[in-house]
Amino acid sequence: MNRVQLYRILYRHRSLSARRALDYEQNRSYKYMFYILYTFMISYLLFAAVMMSLAVNNMKGVNSMGMMTLFLPFILLLDLFIRFFYQQTPAQIVKPYMLLPIPRKVCIESFIGISLFNLGNAFWLVLFVPYCIMSVIFSYGLLATLMLLVFLSLAILLNSQLYLIFQTLSSQSLLWLLGLLPTYSLLALPAIWGGTLSTNSFYVFYTGIGISLSKANVWPLIILLLVLLGVVWLNREIQFRNVWNALTKVNGTTKISGKDRMAFLKHYGEVGEYAYLECKLISRNKFPRNAILTSMLVIALLSVVMSFTAAYDSQSMMAFWCTYNFVLLGITFFTRLLCMEGNYIDGLMVHPNSIYSLMRAKYYLHCILLIVPFVLMIPIVIVGKISLYMLIGYMLFTAGFQFFILFQSAVYNKHSQKLDGKFFSNRNVDRNYLQMFIGIMTFFFPLILTTVLNVLVSKTVCYTILAIAGIIGILTHKLWIRNVYGRMMSRRYENMEGFRATR
Repeated sequence: MNRVQLYRILYRHRSLSARRALDYEQNRSYKYMFYILYTFMISYLLFAAVMMSLAVNNMKGVNSMGMMTLFLPFILLLDLFIRFFYQQTPAQIVKPYMLLPIPRKVCIESFIGISLFNLGNAFWLVLFVPYCIMSVIFSYGLLATLMLLVFLSLAILLNSQLYLIFQTLSSQSLLWLLGLLPTYSLLALPAIWGGTLSTNSFYVFYTGIGISLSKANVWPLIILLLVLLGVVWLNREIQFRNVWNALTKVNGTTKISGKDRMAFLKHYGEVGEYAYLECKLISRNKFPRNAILTSMLVIALLSVVMSFTAAYDSQSMMAFWCTYNFVLLGITFFTRLLCMEGNYIDGLMVHPNSIYSLMRAKYYLHCILLIVPFVLMIPIVIVGKISLYMLIGYMLFTAGFQFFILFQSAVYNKHSQKLDGKFFSNRNVDRNYLQMFIGIMTFFFPLILTTVLNVLVSKTVCYTILAIAGIIGILTHKLWIRNVYGRMMSRRYENMEGFRATR
């Protein structure tokens, strides 16, 4: 069997992977919800393309190809952010094939090729193609239009490879995530060319690329293609070394300490016992520990950016990132509520109300953890970009209302989460569309609500409404957690069957 035949077989395996998943039937109905979401996103991109075209066409003396390349750095940053929610690395995919008589490098090369030529990378063409039809093709001709589309597509492919590299490296050490900052800061390098910050030099550099393409100069394509080939080769080597290290890794010895700083929780009854176990679960297992550390790091970085830069000074962006900082930990853990416990769910089912006490303990612990994003965002209050009352309102709303929505996933979750897995390596493997749907609804609902309230009432009244809704949810938490527990118990046999099958 030659390499081409192996590539075809491996590609067919990947295309059938979703149907072979144990939770395929469970995800099937929720998948249609995402088709609606994708349709909405495509419609939004089409609308953005039309608005950009109309704006550029009304500008005199502006090169429309240059304007598109000017927006490219911002598109690449948004594309990178989106990829963290759905794309897997080749090193994750290749591991099940290691026991087969197939060369490892052939598998890795095949899956890198799949990552290059998939529909996800063509998503931005929904923005690029209509813009080119309306603003480029009639002014600069078909050849220049094709050159622009090829340049933009190569940039997206390069972005996909950089994402795969950093995601793979971050599975070894979360410090590699810090490498994203200097790497993508290179996009802003033209703005500080000459030692001083200048938006004019940024404008001249990126529009110059588009202007050069409009004159049929191929040097931007050649340079970008050479960079892409180099990054693909680097990605191939990193993926191979990552798989080899995973196969040959020797676990170190476990050190046991006699100190137990969380023992005081045992004095608070059954809920305290489960809070103690939850703290041990997070501290002793790789997946929840890395999830906590990664979330804290992201919150800290966003707080620094919002405090000391003008990137998100608008009220809508402040509301967006304030919501994100508070709900990030909840989305990370509560969309998988009881999934980690699915590894030993039979033991929890022995005693009545044990799941109820466990969920209460989780709720209390994560309400306390909301203090972390609150403290990290205090500098934003000090510099005067948001008010302390806004921060309190969002925190109470998250604890009382958004956690209420996230807890509903416990009723339907039936896929065990590996405790020793790596955070980025496991978050997208199962493709649980219910978890994704609940997470997206939890994130975007307060944004829609605050936008409507800011139109109808003042900001103070808006934050008061959020705070009151949160307080009501906090005061009634025993009632709705009991309701979630009762609904979950009514389908416990179906859920337990799913947990056992996916351990």
